[in-house]
Amino acid sequence: MIFSNSVLRVIALIAVVTLGNSLTACSMTTKTEAMIPENLVTRSVRHADAVGLMVSGESGGITIENFTQAVADAVVASGAFARIDNGAGVPYLLDIQITDVRSPLFGGKMTVSMNSTWRLFRTADRTALMDEKIQTTYTGGAFEGGMVGANRVRVATEGTARETIRVGIDKIVALNPGEE
Repeated sequence: MIFSNSVLRVIALIAVVTLGNSLTACSMTTKTEAMIPENLVTRSVRHADAVGLMVSGESGGITIENFTQAVADAVVASGAFARIDNGAGVPYLLDIQITDVRSPLFGGKMTVSMNSTWRLFRTADRTALMDEKIQTTYTGGAFEGGMVGANRVRVATEGTARETIRVGIDKIVALNPGEE
């Protein structure tokens, strides 16, 4: 079967667009380890209690699974709580809702913003100990993440998620749950 040049060009264009879209989708998912903040504020005495953790509102390439794991690792590393335990009878529950993630379509420096609500409850009496709206922004350096725009957006998204987690953990550590 012989194809004309215009048909071959259309087939080639479709193949390039399809491949580009699949590569973009793969690179947009954030990585857990890139969302864990370094240099967290830590408690001088590690908290002995466990905390339950619920995250909702997957958005902008941030999966609930990866964000939850990054928060869990940061909570334990900071000493805010001894461990994450989603079983019955935990004394505290941290409920995080990702409400919005905004990212650019193109540009040299990618700026991503994230809005979330962090609520900490004492489960025995359902007392709200913290109810904070956290807004963060992260701008990646020029071509941070490489030449592909989707990679630069992913890096900026990981940066704003990392900053959101840092701010949330700082607020929990300052609150000093268990000492109220």
